[in-house]
Amino acid sequence: RLERRKISRSAHMTPMEFSRSVGFLPGEWYSAIQRLTRVFYRVRYGGRELNQSQQARLMRVVDRIDTGLGPTQ
Repeated sequence: RLERRKISRSAHMTPMEFSRSVGFLPGEWYSAIQRLTRVFYRVRYGGRELNQSQQARLMRVVDRIDTGLGPTQ
């Protein structure tokens, strides 16, 4: 979704590095991306599983970020 706004991760960047590189975004969205990235790391590398409620909550966060950043060009 960020790529539609010309915000993309370079191939050499880790997800955490990318999440830190979007500091130019409004604070609310930057913080949300940081939280999503931490959850990703816990699931991907920490073996944590998300239940349906947690997954739905994360998707709502993603949708709010998408809506909050405004329409794509």
